[in-house]
Amino acid sequence: MHEHRASGWPELHELLFADAWNEDLRLFRSSLAYRGASDAAAGLQSALARLGGGHELERQLMRAFRKYAAQDAVPHDTDWDWLALGQHHGLPTRLLDWTYSPYVALHFATQNIARYDRDGVVWCVDYTRAHELLPRPLRSALAQEGADVFTTELLSGAAPALGDLEG
Repeated sequence: MHEHRASGWPELHELLFADAWNEDLRLFRSSLAYRGASDAAAGLQSALARLGGGHELERQLMRAFRKYAAQDAVPHDTDWDWLALGQHHGLPTRLLDWTYSPYVALHFATQNIARYDRDGVVWCVDYTRAHELLPRPLRSALAQEGADVFTTELLSGAAPALGDLEG
């Protein structure tokens, strides 16, 4: 892991867009996903982990969420669709929100004025290199689809239930 502390906007901008220029497309397109947070000391963990909960707590929360949600609230009745919807509505899950835009990540790093006395952070992960760490069935699912990231449909095909990833 590489850590950089920018001393100002020009340096931060340069760091976030380093090596992102794609000459073929004549656009900035990198293989990075970004996540911003208003307190660098908080660490990179999910809301579920911050609660100290594990997969059993997540299952209980999801069961209650599904019980009270409209049954047609998700496009497909899969664990992954329900988990994504729950995450969107603030349910503590194992998921972390990432974006392709460093500017969106910067928004989340700076939007909480109550934390202006702390350093914010923007995490970057090279998702193409991260794919190398995936188990073979998940790597194959991405390659077969020609995809860079998982959709709920793709995940439900490779790991139909949340528990399928726990091994």
